[in-house]
Amino acid sequence: MRQLLVLVVLSFCGCATSPQSSSTHGPLVIVGGGGTPTSVVRKAIELAGGRKAIVAVLPQASNRKSRGQESREMFLAEGAQTAFIVRDLNSPEAKNKIQTATLIWMPGGSQNQLMESIRNAGLGATLLAMHTQGVVFGGTSAGAAVQSQLMITGEAELRAILPERTKLAPGLGLITGAIIDQHAIKRRRFNRLLSAVLDHPKRVGIAIDEKTAVIFQNESFEVMGESTVLVIDARNSLSMTPESQKPHGARNIMLHVLRPGMSYDFENHGR
Repeated sequence: MRQLLVLVVLSFCGCATSPQSSSTHGPLVIVGGGGTPTSVVRKAIELAGGRKAIVAVLPQASNRKSRGQESREMFLAEGAQTAFIVRDLNSPEAKNKIQTATLIWMPGGSQNQLMESIRNAGLGATLLAMHTQGVVFGGTSAGAAVQSQLMITGEAELRAILPERTKLAPGLGLITGAIIDQHAIKRRRFNRLLSAVLDHPKRVGIAIDEKTAVIFQNESFEVMGESTVLVIDARNSLSMTPESQKPHGARNIMLHVLRPGMSYDFENHGR
């Protein structure tokens, strides 16, 4: 097997680019799948107005008949004023109903299917505008992956770190300077995210494990939940020129291993 030498430096040096253009964007609650801890649900409600929170559930990632129902009940049980499911994004009233929400929540399934539904309904610009106006967005699993501008599709080489083997597609663009991956530790997805980051070294890789979330606000995020978040930062790395069928090579990649209660600042490389 061909070998790849990657020097991982656990340091806090160099400059960074911010993932957003403005601190006025709404908070993001990004869960790695495998269940959403109650503390994270309550945090999402708090950010969205507390007892006045209005939650719109977009369940298009799933094909289940009951899709979205579990999420709706989860938010109502923890104190949201209203939670409703928008099952048909193409319905005449869908756009207006979505725009009443203070929290948009996207459950799991297929991120490709979710994005296709949003594109077909012509809702991408509407959702992005709501985010820039301060509406809270959140989601788990597929609903996490779609939040980055470049979205992991699920098609990837998991046994090696090779150029252009992690396929990406346009996501919602709520985060522009990062690539989100989910179920990260549980399903051993480090290779695919590292490959994606080395293909796009100006974007930070955020690998969120199950039952774990990042709460993204004002160019930084805090970890909540039960497990670990990995941050792969190659913005100041020295990369070898990619060659077809040959492993990636790079030096001075920064790796952060964050547990609940720790945070990461895109400008200051963690704190």
